[in-house]
Amino acid sequence: MNTSPQQKSLPRKEAGYVTPLAWAIILGALVILFAVFFWVQQVVAKERETAFANTQDVNSKIALSDEVRIRSLLASLDKVLLIMRIEFVANPKLTREALMLRLEELKIDNELDPYIYFADASGEVLLSSAQSSTSQKLKLNVADRAFFIKQKIEQGDPLMVGAPVESRFNGQWVIPLTRRITNRDGSFGGVISLSVDPNLFTDPFGKTSLGKNATRALMGLDGYTLLRLNGDKVSFGGDTRKSQLYTEIKQSKVGSYKAVAASDGIQRAVSYRVIDPYGIIILAGSSVESIEDSYRDKARGYIIGSVLFGALIVSMCGLMLFGIVRQRKLAASQQQFTKLIELVPQLISGLDKHGEIVWVNNRSPEYVGPSAEEQAAGFDWVRAAVHPDDQIRVNDFVASALTRSQNMESCEYRKRRFDGAYLWFSSQITRVSDVDSGEISFLQTGTDIHDRKMAEERSRVAQKLESIGQLTGGMAHDFNNLLAIILGNLDLARSQQTAAAATRQIDVAMNAAQRGVGLVKSLLALASKQPLLPATIDLGALTERISPLLKHAAGQRVHFELKLPSVGVQVEVDEAGLEAVLLNLTMNARDAMPKGGDLSLSLGITGASASIVMTDTGTGMPEAVRKRATEPFFTTKERGHGTGLGLSMVAGFVKQSHGSLKIQSVEGKGTTIEILLPLVRATERAAMALDPSEVETVPAPLSSILMSQSPPPVNSLVASTTGKRRILIVDDEPALAELVRAWAKAQGHTVVLATSADDALTLLAVRAFDVLLTDIMMPGSMDGIGLAEKASGLYPAMKILLMSGYSKETATNRADVPWPLLVKPFGKDDFYAAIEHACGVSGFAILV
Repeated sequence: MNTSPQQKSLPRKEAGYVTPLAWAIILGALVILFAVFFWVQQVVAKERETAFANTQDVNSKIALSDEVRIRSLLASLDKVLLIMRIEFVANPKLTREALMLRLEELKIDNELDPYIYFADASGEVLLSSAQSSTSQKLKLNVADRAFFIKQKIEQGDPLMVGAPVESRFNGQWVIPLTRRITNRDGSFGGVISLSVDPNLFTDPFGKTSLGKNATRALMGLDGYTLLRLNGDKVSFGGDTRKSQLYTEIKQSKVGSYKAVAASDGIQRAVSYRVIDPYGIIILAGSSVESIEDSYRDKARGYIIGSVLFGALIVSMCGLMLFGIVRQRKLAASQQQFTKLIELVPQLISGLDKHGEIVWVNNRSPEYVGPSAEEQAAGFDWVRAAVHPDDQIRVNDFVASALTRSQNMESCEYRKRRFDGAYLWFSSQITRVSDVDSGEISFLQTGTDIHDRKMAEERSRVAQKLESIGQLTGGMAHDFNNLLAIILGNLDLARSQQTAAAATRQIDVAMNAAQRGVGLVKSLLALASKQPLLPATIDLGALTERISPLLKHAAGQRVHFELKLPSVGVQVEVDEAGLEAVLLNLTMNARDAMPKGGDLSLSLGITGASASIVMTDTGTGMPEAVRKRATEPFFTTKERGHGTGLGLSMVAGFVKQSHGSLKIQSVEGKGTTIEILLPLVRATERAAMALDPSEVETVPAPLSSILMSQSPPPVNSLVASTTGKRRILIVDDEPALAELVRAWAKAQGHTVVLATSADDALTLLAVRAFDVLLTDIMMPGSMDGIGLAEKASGLYPAMKILLMSGYSKETATNRADVPWPLLVKPFGKDDFYAAIEHACGVSGFAILV
């Protein structure tokens, strides 16, 4: 049978159909194979990236762990340095036995085995814990040491961590930790050094393997290596200032980078952290070769598996391996997270999405101290340790944090420690979202802020007292002006009034004004601005003289006992003010013993101070009341029975007298108040004991004549009737100026008034005056001191008097002002005496 062309061509057509299919299969297989190999290539690249990332992550966490450990270690050792420096400065003759005993008391870990020594400014070692008590004292000098030279040159007081050196005590390599010893005049007095074994820093390095050719190093910010661990080899020293590390540090104090090491030419991936304020860099690095070795075997397995088992098997194996790697990474991350949670110095709790505690770090039970039964029952003991007054605020804070995606707020609360003490903490809550499951949880931290809160409270009280002092001082100054006007005009009215009834009314008004003067003095004492007249007195004689008054003030129900010292106790203080203080304390003690009790007043000497101690057996004060006892206007007495200025006036007087006040009180048992006043030095007492005839007689400055707290009696003055004066009175209070002019005119003096310094200078330019009487505190560009300085330069023959409601030091902010001061409120007799004394006519030496 003949075959047609079409029939012959059929096989060719079928063969052509099969060929494309084969090619399609081959091409499909090649595509699949190419896809598999491409996927494998991507997996290998990802594994390389992951290996580097994991290694850098591990290095960063190791560096962080080393930072926490080294920072804690340096802080502990620095604390020993600071304590021993204080004790050595206080007792330069400290013996080695005392030094060793003190180190034992500080409980330095025996494993650290440090030794400490002190060197003077010349570098000579004065005392060392490494010296034997029985052997001959070693004569050592460290003046050539780098740390000694640096401490001598640099200012400030940093802890210096030096490079390891070979000890001159025992020949071993040590790391010196030094602090500067500064003399009282600020000069360099030497160093205190604590030397520790470098293994203290390198031992933990060997516990964590970073692979072949790994490195761990501790460097200084000055560019020199303290120590380096490459494998098992430890080396010291080396200049690294030109390395990649210092380029990276300029950008960030924490980071990672990859570079070739100049020391051995090995390329490494490095993580570093700068440990402030010690000026130290901690470094952990792994070689790039070891990182690549860690993933090269996995890459080879992927390639072989893809060739042998095909794209599907390779894909499945790849997915399985990817899952295993991820699981391992997750487990490692969880392990590192757990380590970090235990390393941070905070109380940390894990909360579920409902705010219930599911775990806590070890610091939480260590701080609170729950019993085994409480820990077994759950985490109720965590919330129970919060102060009852803070429970609601903490619960509201937690509830609010659960509803926010980001919570930047914090909550401050008190938490009970295992010993029962409540300390302040600051809490923050952070939301944590699981990437895979999307489950929400929370992390709550508690940071100890107790020291900060106590410092804020002390600052708040100090600012409050300072503000009250400024307010009361200003008010008292203005009241002195008003009282001077009232008392002066009442005195004028009384001299011009003849009716007996009117005279009695004026006397009543003057008595009330005098009571106002007493209140102003209390306010000035509170503000530490009361004019005082300090004099050297014997405390024993003063207290013995006023003891009948104190017994009378204490009342018949109180047994009063006075304990005097066997030797004289002399202080320089305002006598009238001190009498008022003792009387005030006596009446306070009486009020604290309504049913009677014992009250003792004892005098003594404590160091360089005279001690006045008053103890009662009264009701005492709770701690909250004791802390506020010296606050102005604070009182626990019924309304109308106390102003709240008693103890605040006492505190102000003591402060102004350069002393200190201590209050100890136990509720239900009584109160002890101790006043410490500076003793008068022996040289001062000897100068005061000289015969007046042996001392050159000079005119007494009016600042010492007219600082009396009360007007002097008329009969204590030696009056002068010689001459009439031309007086210029400068005061921005017109009523007071008019009153003084009336007094002056009554004596026949010619008086001109001015309300400002500028007006006074204008009058001085056109008229001649014998006396210038000016107030210190006046509005305008120039006060009384500026006016007096300018007038004394222009008119040196004119006499100058100052007047103020403050003391000279308070009104002028200086104690060397040469012109006498007339303290407001003053009477006309004081005014007359001041004018006579200023003009050199009066024969008196002092007003009493």
